[in-house]
Amino acid sequence: MPDAETPSRAPRAQNTRRVLDALQRKTSATQGELVEDTRLSRGTVESIVARLRDEDLVEAVPSRNGHARPEGGRPAHSIQFREDAAIALSIDFGLKHVYVARGSLSGVTRHLETDHDIDIAHNAPLALETAVDLVGGIMDGLSPSDLVGVCVGLPAPIDQLRGQIATTRGITSWTGLRPADELRYRLGPDWEDVPFIMENDTNLIALAELNFGAAKPVTSSLQDVVIVLKWSDGVGAGLLVDGDLIVGHRGVALEFGHTCIPSPPSDIKATRCDRCGHICLERFAGGEALTHRLRRSDDDDIDFGDVICRAVATNGHERTELKRAAEHIGEALGSFATLVNPRLVVISGRHFGEAPNDLAAYRLVADALRTGMHKTGSPTALEDVAIALGERSALAAADGGVVAVLRSSLPKYLESRLVLD
Repeated sequence: MPDAETPSRAPRAQNTRRVLDALQRKTSATQGELVEDTRLSRGTVESIVARLRDEDLVEAVPSRNGHARPEGGRPAHSIQFREDAAIALSIDFGLKHVYVARGSLSGVTRHLETDHDIDIAHNAPLALETAVDLVGGIMDGLSPSDLVGVCVGLPAPIDQLRGQIATTRGITSWTGLRPADELRYRLGPDWEDVPFIMENDTNLIALAELNFGAAKPVTSSLQDVVIVLKWSDGVGAGLLVDGDLIVGHRGVALEFGHTCIPSPPSDIKATRCDRCGHICLERFAGGEALTHRLRRSDDDDIDFGDVICRAVATNGHERTELKRAAEHIGEALGSFATLVNPRLVVISGRHFGEAPNDLAAYRLVADALRTGMHKTGSPTALEDVAIALGERSALAAADGGVVAVLRSSLPKYLESRLVLD
């Protein structure tokens, strides 16, 4: 009786898709490894790899171990995607910036960004037109048909079922917009068939840390849980389980910054958040809130990065407030860590990545986070949790968008290149 996975029982498209999926997961693999991973016959795998080579989608490189075969002869070679086989774009809308990244299976290769602040929250049309201009600058001879897809990252929860921002409180100019569809329309008719996806910027930061940064060495084994904390003007978190991003039913899981603080410190006059309606972590411990409290005068034009630098430089009010904010974030993390039992917490955010005293800032904040976590978390769940500083800084969300596109749209794109039947 023939095996269910032989070519006689499975369509060519299905077999090819399995090889593509295995190759994307492993980055590079020998044909023997592809046979083992896909459970297809060696002849089927060899035929599919030959087609991939004919289309210039893959190339042969020396295998990782570089050893000759046991029966003698030349060392085995691995197959990997060519660097130019799949190109993706990512557009990251922050509260005050637009970044655009271009990358491929080999990583992110180019960035463009605005050279001035933009009020993203209150001027969606200007933000969208700025993004269109930046996309035009980064295409550099490419046509839209050359792209796997485009990711649109936004500093807000994304309702994936409706293709909209889940709540536009605080960013009211985006009300009623479908940002991905709006961008596709503004870019022109040549972009109609290009896949667009949307994602929350904190989730994209988590993907960047997973693929290029602090989380990469940790998530190589099974059952690893990583929390990526974004601490910038606001507060957010992304959750990675076995290398997969957890976003929930509608895509709005882990709105960590809007965790309610039931009893805020009595000496802080905290107001209710425009987006969640509570006195939340973002309202109390976010960089914007801290900066507002710590301005020494109306003329003290500082941002969260300046607050961090002052906290590192002197044992004064800034250090006290930064540590207190970190401790409150840690209290929320402790409860969450009890539920998911993470192996690693990554502290990310552009102000930490760009501060001149990264290591000193990390030590100050990490110690306070641990203090808060142990106030609320299970000792067993927290026993082996490591804390690390993120490695991707300001461009992390843009980089993560490239990863998100390749994860979601690459198999379909490669199948279209192969003209599967």
